[in-house]
Amino acid sequence: MAVLCGRCLAAPSSYEPPTSALGEVTDNPGGRAEGRQQARRTRLGPPVRGRLPAVKVAAILLFVVGGTVFAAAIALRLKDAKEPETHTIYGDMTLADYEGGPRGCYGAGGYSDIGTGTAVTVKNEAGTLIASGALRQGNTSGLNEFRVCVFRFELAGVPDAKFFQVEVSKRGGLTYSKAEMVSKAWNVHASLGE
Repeated sequence: MAVLCGRCLAAPSSYEPPTSALGEVTDNPGGRAEGRQQARRTRLGPPVRGRLPAVKVAAILLFVVGGTVFAAAIALRLKDAKEPETHTIYGDMTLADYEGGPRGCYGAGGYSDIGTGTAVTVKNEAGTLIASGALRQGNTSGLNEFRVCVFRFELAGVPDAKFFQVEVSKRGGLTYSKAEMVSKAWNVHASLGE
């Protein structure tokens, strides 16, 4: 039984000198090393210069694609974190008891607190103030005895909430769910004195 060398897997006791293609023994003292190199070239094929092995190319592609996907995911997460959902609420307050004319009107009698610049506030379901603004100049609308004074308002950047309570002056708020606000296209209509 021959004992194999762990380094070269050849039997040390059965050394055969290198031979040429015709089976002749060569006198080259480095023939043993040359023979191993020749055997390696025969198994692996000729050395390829200037090309990366397929495993390295696959690893580089995986790294580039994986890095791109990771960067895109982080960018989306940061965008979501930076830009919370906000809404713009449009509305109007219609007042039946008013003074003034076509160039401007304001509340009269018990509605004298309603006019240009009157506060409009929005609170969420917890009662926390989340937006505020003011009524614009009132303008008359309608015919003869059905004329009313209409004040418009617009509140931009209102944070998302489950419920929105919109209040003009201190007249009591109108409460809407988010679904109701969406169905109304974020428009609110209030009236006093009708």
